[in-house]
Formats: sequence, structure tokens, C-alpha cells
Amino acid sequence: MATSVTARVDFENNAEKFWDAFRDQVATLDRDSELATNCREILKRDEVELLDADAIQQFDDFVTGLPGWDNGPEHAKNPIIFAAN
Repeated sequence: MATSVTARVDFENNAEKFWDAFRDQVATLDRDSELATNCREILKRDEVELLDADAIQQFDDFVTGLPGWDNGPEHAKNPIIFAAN
């Protein structure tokens, strides 16, 4: 992965199961952690810039492990899109 990426909500993927699980799991994270901060940011602004390899990996591991991650239609398979900066 790149050293900086932007994670954006893919509005073409109606991923209610994913977003319900996402919100539930974010509530269990250490509030002061970088992962929790990044998760809250995407919930507020529909995107978040992940600035280093550790943040990218943590966020990727977190979201890809949630129910509904890859259940979208073929043109919008995942609820979050990662774009290299």
C-alpha cells in the first residue's frame, strides 16, 4: 500500500450491515487511539486521510474484518474505497 491514502465512503454500496457493525465496533475502541480517531473522521466527513503505513494497515484490517465488507454489487463491492495520495 501507499504511504498515504484517502479512505472514502462508496455511496453506491448500500452496506447497512457493514455500517451497523462499524459503528458498534468503533464504540469499543480505545477512544484516544489513532484507529478510533480515523473511524470517527470517516463517520463525520465520509472520508479520512490515512497518513502512514501503520494507520493504513490498522484501518484496512479493521474494516475488512467486519460483516458486510464485500457484499456489495459488482460495481461497488466494498463500502469504503481506498485511493492512493
